Amino acid sequence: MGWVKELKLRNGQLWRLSSTPGPPPGTEKWGACVLASLAEMPPSAGDLAAQAAAEGRCPAIGVVAPNSEAVHDHIDEIVERHGALHVRTAFTRGPEALSEMLSLLDSGLAGPGPVYVFSDPLSYVEAGLRDEGLLS
Repeated sequence: MGWVKELKLRNGQLWRLSSTPGPPPGTEKWGACVLASLAEMPPSAGDLAAQAAAEGRCPAIGVVAPNSEAVHDHIDEIVERHGALHVRTAFTRGPEALSEMLSLLDSGLAGPGPVYVFSDPLSYVEAGLRDEGLLS
């Protein structure tokens, strides 16, 4: 499974929250993959999302963390090395980082299908979705 909590957004999209960077290996396709952390993440936290993108299973990746640019750059290197230039990536940081990323995803960065979300702590993204009024 790879996720521990499923949330339905007001637009009908399912978000699957996990405490594990991912998504898990397999064939499931995602609308987007999100890595969101209040703490710095090692760049390697983006490896599974980048691999899923290179395999055509995740068309967009969003990163939210104090060091989101470094993680984003690592993901971009992997995606580009695999020739997956169609993959959209974005990063945000600072006090409004999560709000900005949720807005990007809600306004079209996320494609059809469920969104895989690594959230550290697990409550971080869910609280942001509630604050932004995005939950159904």
